[in-house]
Amino acid sequence: MNEKQQIKQLTTGQRLKAMRLLTGLVQDEFAEIIGMPLSRLKNVETRSRMYDHEIEDVLTIFPEFAKWLSYQGDITLGELQESQSKLCRIVAAKLDAGIYPEGYDLENKIK
Repeated sequence: MNEKQQIKQLTTGQRLKAMRLLTGLVQDEFAEIIGMPLSRLKNVETRSRMYDHEIEDVLTIFPEFAKWLSYQGDITLGELQESQSKLCRIVAAKLDAGIYPEGYDLENKIK
C-alpha cells in the first residue's frame, strides 16, 4: 500500500487526532476546547464515527481545517498563519518547520 492510499483511508476521527497532535494538546485539553466530552473524543479518535454536528463544532473553532477534516482536502498553510487562533498559528509554525505527527503523511496535504 503506498502513502497516497494510506491518506485516503484516514477516518475523520484520525484526522481530528492529527489536528490535536499538531496543536500539542493532550486529549482532555483538546476536548475542552472543542466542547466534546473526553470519553467521546477518545472514542472518535479510535473508532467511532463523528457526527455532522460534532464536525461543525470543531470547524467553528478551527475553520482553517474545514477541507481537510471534512473530506481530506488540503491544509492551507497561509490560512493557518493568518488565523486569529493562536493554536492555528502554532500548527502553522510546526508544519512550516516540517514537524508532523508520527504516522500521518501530511507533507502532501500542505499547500
